[in-house]
Amino acid sequence: MRVGFIGLGHMGGPMSANVLAAGHDLVVHDVRAEAAASLLVAGAAWAGSPREAGAGREVVITMLPTPRHVADVLLGPDGLLDGLAPGAVWVDMSTGVPEVAERVMAVAGPRQVAVVDAPVSGMAAGAQAGSLQIFVGGAAADYQRIRPLLEAMGDPARILQSVLERGDYDDSFALALACKDLGLAVDLARQAGVPAEVSALVEQIYRRARAQYGDDGGEMLPIKLLEDLTTTPLRLPQE
Repeated sequence: MRVGFIGLGHMGGPMSANVLAAGHDLVVHDVRAEAAASLLVAGAAWAGSPREAGAGREVVITMLPTPRHVADVLLGPDGLLDGLAPGAVWVDMSTGVPEVAERVMAVAGPRQVAVVDAPVSGMAAGAQAGSLQIFVGGAAADYQRIRPLLEAMGDPARILQSVLERGDYDDSFALALACKDLGLAVDLARQAGVPAEVSALVEQIYRRARAQYGDDGGEMLPIKLLEDLTTTPLRLPQE
């Protein structure tokens, strides 16, 4: 399959590597050209802009930090939508908000570009292992088209237990980013008028962990916060 991938950070880098390893024809783009170095050595091609990343591609995947970045990449000057041909599929695996998705769909629909929302769970370690949990929203036919790509990045048969097995708090996904994602979720619930008491509490726990361990601390450090408060390490028994 001819695939474009935009966003080669802690998550997107290993995700795109798994797509390439599965045998797909891959073109990549990132604001940091150096982020693509290992992918280019492995056989991927470089695109100089989001628009170029979409040219001639059947599917383009985005994995970007914030909704603003998604909007800029899709709708900005030299944006992705200007490069996608009718019949192509855009798959957004970022943590997004409906407002941006609706803006993109308003432009993509008349151009006959399909849109699939596919956020992930599983942290950077899951991205590297190809064991992400992927939550897909879109037309059934579009899902079937992109399923081989999703299977290259996610494997429901493998569950990572890095914290409980070996005390790995996954420093590859920063607390600052986790707080950003949780804040988006709580803001969306507020806008929709939906109660989200537990989500709001979890956000505050993450913000406390961020204050305790710093912006760059691992996503699972709230577990260490609990361990430190109770002076009790949470570990599975060794077999």
